[in-house]
Amino acid sequence: MAAGSGHEPPGYVLDFADEMDGTELDTSIWNKWFEAWNIRILDGNADKGLKVGDEDVLFKNRTVAQWLRSATRTPGPYMHDMSDGTLKMRTYALPKWLERGFGYPYLASMISTEDSYALHHGYWEVRFRINRFGTGYHAAIWLLPDNETWPPEIDLFEIVGTDRRIYANGKPVGDHEELGVPGLSWVDGDALLNDWMTVGFLWTEDIMRWTINGETVREHAAFAMERPLYFITSWEVGGQWSGPPDRTTPWPGEIEIDYVRAWRPGEEAGAGVSD
Repeated sequence: MAAGSGHEPPGYVLDFADEMDGTELDTSIWNKWFEAWNIRILDGNADKGLKVGDEDVLFKNRTVAQWLRSATRTPGPYMHDMSDGTLKMRTYALPKWLERGFGYPYLASMISTEDSYALHHGYWEVRFRINRFGTGYHAAIWLLPDNETWPPEIDLFEIVGTDRRIYANGKPVGDHEELGVPGLSWVDGDALLNDWMTVGFLWTEDIMRWTINGETVREHAAFAMERPLYFITSWEVGGQWSGPPDRTTPWPGEIEIDYVRAWRPGEEAGAGVSD
C-alpha cells in the first residue's frame, strides 16, 4: 500500500488507498453517481449537472462517451480520465440538441465509496489540484454516513464560482449553534488554488480537525456521528450557491486527483492527536 504523507497522526494505520495509477477507474471501489439514493443530481441544491460515466447508456442506446464525441469532436475519455498517474474529473456543457435528450444542460463527474469503504474514527486525506474552474461551478470533497442518512455531513473542501475561498464545514444532526459547532469556515485560496494541495480530516472521539497541506484550518470538539463515513468528490453545476455558468466559464471543468487515502487508529494511536 501507499506510504504515508507525513500528515497522518502518529500510530495510525493506512486502511484504504487509491493512488489513481491505473488506466481505468476501479469500479469495484468507486460509484459514479448516487446509486444508493437513486439520484444523479443534488436537486435540493438546484444542481443541474447530471452525474454520469462515459459508459452509461441513458437514451437511444448510445453511451455518454459516444454522445460527447459527437458533441465535442474530441477523443475521450471524458468524465473520468485515468492517465499519467492521476484521475481527471470533468464537467461538460451540452448543446441544446443533446440537452433535450439528457434532460439537463450539463454533465458532471463524481466518485463515491458508498458501496466499498467507510471509516468510523480515523483520518481521510486527498491530494489534488483544480485545473479549470469558474462561474457556475461548485466542487466538493466530503463524507456521508454509510446508512444513507443526512445530516450529518463533513465537508473537507468546497470551492464555489470565482470567490477564491476554500470552505470547510461539519453539519451535525440538530442545530449547530445549540450544539456548539461553528458555522461555515473558510480560508483565502489565492495562494493555494494554482497548485497541488492536500486536504485532510481527522475524527477522534474528542476532536474534529480539518487541514490543508498539514496546517489546521478548522478544529472543534467532535459532534455525535454513530455511523462510519464514506468518501465523495463531486461537481455541481449551475446550483443555488454557484449560480449559472456564463460566457467566461471554462469547459470542460477539471479536478485532478493524485490519491485518496484513509487511516484508522492503531494500537499506538493518540500521540499528537490532541495537540
